[in-house]
Amino acid sequence: MSHYDAERFDNLYNSSAYASNTNNWEDSVSRYRAEAFYTALTKANIVSAIQTVIDVGCGSGGVLHQLHVNYGAKIGSGNVIYSGIDPSSEAIETAKRLYPNSHHNNITYDCRHLMDNAGGEKYSVLSLIHVLEHCPDMLEMLRLCESQADYIYLNIPIEVNVYYTLRPNVLAMQYQKYGHVHFFSESFIKAWIANNGYEIIARVYSADFEVNKSGFLYNVLKIVRRTLGFVIGEKLTAWLVGGYSLGLLIRPGR
Repeated sequence: MSHYDAERFDNLYNSSAYASNTNNWEDSVSRYRAEAFYTALTKANIVSAIQTVIDVGCGSGGVLHQLHVNYGAKIGSGNVIYSGIDPSSEAIETAKRLYPNSHHNNITYDCRHLMDNAGGEKYSVLSLIHVLEHCPDMLEMLRLCESQADYIYLNIPIEVNVYYTLRPNVLAMQYQKYGHVHFFSESFIKAWIANNGYEIIARVYSADFEVNKSGFLYNVLKIVRRTLGFVIGEKLTAWLVGGYSLGLLIRPGR
């Protein structure tokens, strides 16, 4: 089973280490990733047709919570069923602790693998938000997702950028602390998706850098990223100084 990083799973994702490294599984950035997710659905003109959403590798569950709270009335009939799954018991325990009343909002969080649903329910849209970079076999993962959803939404960090290149230990740290085994530029991931038979139907960015963090350098970079994003656009800003994640709504080619 190579669609997730088995080498690092037990001692990183299924322990308190990842929560510590990411500040509760990056829950604070969920607002921006949920906004990008909703924008992609809107751009593709499918937002009114959504009935079920499954967030695979949901971590602490914040994206589904933010999606429902901020956009739930605009998605589908306003009564969409949201499912968050993660193979890490640590992640699901965190989600249930942070959002104890989620079931009242038609949101469930379960500790299981996507393959556990093979041959079962097919979802309107399946999201992989900061997940693909953890999967040794990315194509195997997409094929599994394809069998279980009409649309797949990817949100990935753009870590091949000028700023990270000038800091030679960054990518090694992304592997050691977060378990990333792939590193993307926008042009690469778009070419890879197209060459493997998928159609990109919406492209968005999430401004992950807007999350509040301490540190002088981080906050200076926040201003730089925000300003550059406005002046030269998100794509060039991500390539120069990072901070953005790329969101792509895809489906099997027709």
